[in-house]
Amino acid sequence: MSKESHIERTANEPRDPSLHTLTISHITQVTPTIRLFRLQIHQNDSITFLAGQWVDLYPPPSSGITKPGGFTITSSPSWSLPSPSSYSTPPYIELAIQSSPENPPAAYMFQPPAQILHTEVKVRIGGSFVFPPPHLHLHSSPATSIPNSIDSSSITVPQGSSGEIHASPLPLRKVVLVASGMGINPLMSMLSFIGEQQHALTGTGLEEVRLLYGVRRPRLLSPEQQENGGESGGRRGNGDKDDNDHGEGGILFLERIARIFPRSRGDERGGEGGLVRGGVRLFLTSGNDGSGASAVERDSGERGRDGGVLKCDHGRIEVPFLRRRMTVRDVEEAIGDDKEGSVVYICGVPTMTDEFVQALVSPEGFGMDKNRVLFEKWW
Repeated sequence: MSKESHIERTANEPRDPSLHTLTISHITQVTPTIRLFRLQIHQNDSITFLAGQWVDLYPPPSSGITKPGGFTITSSPSWSLPSPSSYSTPPYIELAIQSSPENPPAAYMFQPPAQILHTEVKVRIGGSFVFPPPHLHLHSSPATSIPNSIDSSSITVPQGSSGEIHASPLPLRKVVLVASGMGINPLMSMLSFIGEQQHALTGTGLEEVRLLYGVRRPRLLSPEQQENGGESGGRRGNGDKDDNDHGEGGILFLERIARIFPRSRGDERGGEGGLVRGGVRLFLTSGNDGSGASAVERDSGERGRDGGVLKCDHGRIEVPFLRRRMTVRDVEEAIGDDKEGSVVYICGVPTMTDEFVQALVSPEGFGMDKNRVLFEKWW
């Protein structure tokens, strides 16, 4: 039996009818198998989307590829909006794509950068795995507003992906984001959006955000790869949102994530440098550490054998990690006692996603309301 295509898997998902032509304006080789793309929006066009959505991406007709690939938007919705400053980076959407030779659209995007840089692709916005969640309620006061160009209540969530929808909105006090590997992509968009809107969200009842990120420590780029594919597209302007933050030690988005949360390990108040109250925990599984091993500092005492910290932002930020796989118990601990006020977003490979969702919503297990456990599978 042949593997389902992106279009077949997402046939029941909502899609915007508009097809946009974007230009590949920047390519960053984060690891040997992951590239970060900036797709610039044309001056006479505009794109709006919700954090967590994806695109159908169509390579140019000259490629001979007729079916689109599905790639999640990793940037915040605000990055696609024009800026009043003439020095700012032109509006764009960002995609993180993993090499997949058997996937024609992904293979197209992994050609030598010089062959695809400044060329055009077409995209269509789609998906229902979004923040804010359509069926949960952020209690906003008249003085509090959350700027967003799309109303999430217009998204209809398919029964098969997130459960039934309550007739009345439910409260939301804590967000727990659970990512495995490339499942970080939609959650990075959500986390960036929450960070930008933190002051507005504080007045809605949302108090805390937790990110659990399981990832294999990849081997780093060789000097030759850094020279040939490290970055393409010219110098970044002062208006860029992600200067040098695509990955620490080959871990996708770690620098960006670290800057959103409080700077000091143990300080969870959204203090110096931190935009969001809460924290991130990494789970590093086996992989070739390569030259990145020096970025790891061992903790003393009881945790010394199991984990340590990764230093980001030139050593100013410490991100704790454990040398093991993430478990359902880790997610339950992140939720804590407030099951009635929390929402969990899970994105990972199908087996992991199914296992975690079932354990969290099972009456014999954690017993969480299935409307509060949202998920998307990464294929």
